[in-house]
Amino acid sequence: MIRELRDQGGRFPGIWIRRWPCRGRGGRIRGALLVGGILLLSTPPDPQIAWGSRRLEKLDGPSERAQAASAVGGRQEPGRQEQEVAEKRRDAFLLVQEVLEEAKRISDPAQRWRIRLQAADLLWTLDEPAGRSLCENLMDEIVRMDVKEERGGGDRPADVGLRRALFRELLQVVIRRDSRFAARLIERFKDEEAERATGGLTRAALYQEMLAALWDASAGDASREVSLLTDVLGRVLSPGGEIPPVVSLLLTSAASSPEAGDALFRVVFSRLPMLSQDSALAVLGGYLSRRFRTADSLAPLEREAQAIFAHVLARAEMLWQQARAGRAFRGSRETRRFIVSLTHDYLPLFQKFGDPVQAAQLTVYAQTLLSALPDEQRSVSPPGVTGGTLEEELQAIEREPRARVRDHLPA
Repeated sequence: MIRELRDQGGRFPGIWIRRWPCRGRGGRIRGALLVGGILLLSTPPDPQIAWGSRRLEKLDGPSERAQAASAVGGRQEPGRQEQEVAEKRRDAFLLVQEVLEEAKRISDPAQRWRIRLQAADLLWTLDEPAGRSLCENLMDEIVRMDVKEERGGGDRPADVGLRRALFRELLQVVIRRDSRFAARLIERFKDEEAERATGGLTRAALYQEMLAALWDASAGDASREVSLLTDVLGRVLSPGGEIPPVVSLLLTSAASSPEAGDALFRVVFSRLPMLSQDSALAVLGGYLSRRFRTADSLAPLEREAQAIFAHVLARAEMLWQQARAGRAFRGSRETRRFIVSLTHDYLPLFQKFGDPVQAAQLTVYAQTLLSALPDEQRSVSPPGVTGGTLEEELQAIEREPRARVRDHLPA
């Protein structure tokens, strides 16, 4: 069918077939996907047309495809318009099947996989169960994919970044269709299977990718995905671990969307006893600072904020005593982030909303601790984030609150 598309221009008004990039197999596939997409866009939704729940693998053979076409074409529609709708959707369905057949002949695994992903996206519109099934198969293909690249005259395993890129592309499609189904895709794997599938990413890291993709898909307005965002965030946070960069950047970006931001903040706050204290306090302080910069009160986070203030004061006093002992003060990266956040985030909050005595105490602690750090350590960026200090990164997000979270993370 793909080879005959040039001769079928009359069936698709308004499409200049000869202008398609149709040279070679890849061009023919792109042309077929284009036609399939245009057919769907020009077809009004019809709840009476159902494609059933037949799994995709059952439609791989020519006889099966012929039976499917015959079944659809044989339906008795009450009017001419309904018949045209059925014909267009049938044509789009068969084009997708032809694309999948042609894709099998592409030698490059990554290119073949990407063509199949585009077909799965289109198929989801035609037959949702079949589209879901194909996406599951694509996830399994990432596991089995043996990708090699040529270097120095020989083959060597490809950079793990390729597997991660493919996984991100799959997530973007699935989240747009059904975000909760994306979470179930990750749940299918044990941790060691996930690492093997993605070139070293743990399941927690896969959930980080999903967290960023969910927020990016919401375009900064995540009110409809709050429950899923909080669920995935809970899976990302690990006992005793530091706060991942994606969580720090996500909370900063979410400060402009209080409904989602406060819910995410409460998830991190509820895990405070089990997380790295310095890491968690630095992230929570950054959110509170931006959330209440122009507010007159800490409502509706008054209770949580006051509890955090108590933790901050106790931790700052402990570090202050260590610094006063005269020993060379060298904290961890997360401790340095916490010390910087005392001045940038917590001190303004204490002065505006806290007890004056406690604000005076924190001023002494913050000044002493900051002066105890070497000059080059007084501005630190979140782990994994490069290109500027922490404050510069956060200010960049504030200036562009709808910027994609993943753009601020390493590849």
